[in-house]
Amino acid sequence: MTIMLQTLFVLLISFSFIHSIHGQKTAPELLKQAVICSEAGCLKDAIELCNQAIALSPKYELAFFQRAIAHELLGNFNRAIIDYSATIQLNSNNIQAHLNRGILYKKQKKTWTAFRDFNVALSIDTVYTLSFLSGQAIKSLF
Repeated sequence: MTIMLQTLFVLLISFSFIHSIHGQKTAPELLKQAVICSEAGCLKDAIELCNQAIALSPKYELAFFQRAIAHELLGNFNRAIIDYSATIQLNSNNIQAHLNRGILYKKQKKTWTAFRDFNVALSIDTVYTLSFLSGQAIKSLF
């Protein structure tokens, strides 16, 4: 973690403490903090912040999506799949949730299940899906 990210994280925690003294945080505020934590590499903290956001707003699609990303980065693929699935239940047109879940299914050798997600993504936005999957193929070469 770079010094700048560490400093940002300390400032974020300080702001959180001061803010918590003055009132309850909203789910979007918690999610914003979760994204900052994820970018700083504090993935377990990000998951906890997403948990709090979801507790406040159980249908908050973006909190499930962010938590899925954090779980994926930690290597918790099954938990990430559960959260991507929750994201999709809340918004079946979330193309990135379909693509990310499909990639995880492919990593788990669940090829047909992955193809189902990729096909749904193709039906939502063909060009974006083909671009994303092309990028994944190129990435796998290196």
